[in-house]
Amino acid sequence: MLTTTAANSAKRNVGISLQHMPACKVSLAPQTRHLLAIHVGKPVRAACRLAGGPLQRRLQMPGDIDVVPAGCTGEWEDEAPCSILTISLSQDLVAATAARMDIDLSVRGIRPQLQLRDKSIEHLAWALQAQHRTATAAAAIYLESLGTALAAHLLGSSVPERVDNAAAQAGKLRQLPAPGLQRVLVHIENNLDTDLSLAELAAIAGLSVSHFKMRFKTATGIAAHRYVMRRRVEFAAELIQGGQPLSQVALQAGFTHQSHMARSMRQLLGLAPGELQRRISVK
Repeated sequence: MLTTTAANSAKRNVGISLQHMPACKVSLAPQTRHLLAIHVGKPVRAACRLAGGPLQRRLQMPGDIDVVPAGCTGEWEDEAPCSILTISLSQDLVAATAARMDIDLSVRGIRPQLQLRDKSIEHLAWALQAQHRTATAAAAIYLESLGTALAAHLLGSSVPERVDNAAAQAGKLRQLPAPGLQRVLVHIENNLDTDLSLAELAAIAGLSVSHFKMRFKTATGIAAHRYVMRRRVEFAAELIQGGQPLSQVALQAGFTHQSHMARSMRQLLGLAPGELQRRISVK
């Protein structure tokens, strides 16, 4: 009886699946559970969006994590087959964890994120997969405790959201208008090999630098300079995947030198250009 009860409770609160997907487009309707999708296969080019936000074109790397809260919509289109480790957490588990952490979910909850890099989440996810395959009471209890740890980690790293009407309206006013944002994003994509200054991007958006910085981050969830660096790293990874020499890649992706590219790639992707080159060569 203990085994059955523990197993049913754990599987009701925590779900795990490893999926090997063909190149395809996936549209996700609002879910009743919180989802984490971890890219675990070889690098794949993709386009995606969450909650009706701007479309992001990217190179999915091993360890990239998409966080899709319950009720959130999403779209993904992969250009090649990919492997995804998906974790789902019940709203009941997250609510119970939030209560123990004295967190008000109406103010501070799990928020949508694309291409999150978090080694703690990766470790918990693989531990969850291992326990999910073991049919014992101890494994079921451990499974639910790992799910609770994952929920606590997500809640602990979230930021409070202002939900009053005045704040919501102010947030809308702070966002970049869609055409302005698209002009800036297209300019970034077409000029990654140049010195993209905040003043230049602000002028394209028709804003002062201070207003541009605030509105860009509100609209995209990331600071403009970090967005540019992220796109440079992703573009460099694409060029490396295409077999280009690292010295040429650094220049084409807008890095001042090869060491600058290596440092930035390690910070954002968790691996150096040479390591990425070796991984691709053995695929």
